[in-house]
Amino acid sequence: MIRNVLSIELKSEKLNATLANVGAADWLNVNDDVSALDVRLTLKTDDGEFIHVEYQGRSDPTTGSSPRHQHFKPAAKNING
Repeated sequence: MIRNVLSIELKSEKLNATLANVGAADWLNVNDDVSALDVRLTLKTDDGEFIHVEYQGRSDPTTGSSPRHQHFKPAAKNING
């Protein structure tokens, strides 16, 4: 199952960003034992920098548990400064 990510808005004291383009989506692979989620997108900050975001997770349909692993990768060195 593939779903488009239509919008994202991130607001904090140090960072404000929105979805950079419409090329973002999440994939959900489902079988009897586990469902695997894979989401990838790019954020654009208010000052024009880009952040690549990926997160994955697995869901056990019998328990409903869904641990996730997030990975944020700045496109520019000064984004963390």
